[in-house]
Amino acid sequence: MRPLRANAALANERGINQDINATLGGNWQFSGTSAIENQSMRAQATGYADRVLNNCMLAKGFSKAS
Repeated sequence: MRPLRANAALANERGINQDINATLGGNWQFSGTSAIENQSMRAQATGYADRVLNNCMLAKGFSKAS
């Protein structure tokens, strides 16, 4: 389960991705790259939310297990 900040970051990134898809989605469908582009945007948004979560935890004094 993600904390509130990570969820907010993920929701923000998903909103941006929806805007990008609305603008470029037709081009991606025409070129046959729609699935690849959507997968890439989902991975990028998830990575951003993970970084927000990690930064928050580090700021609170936690560290990653090695």
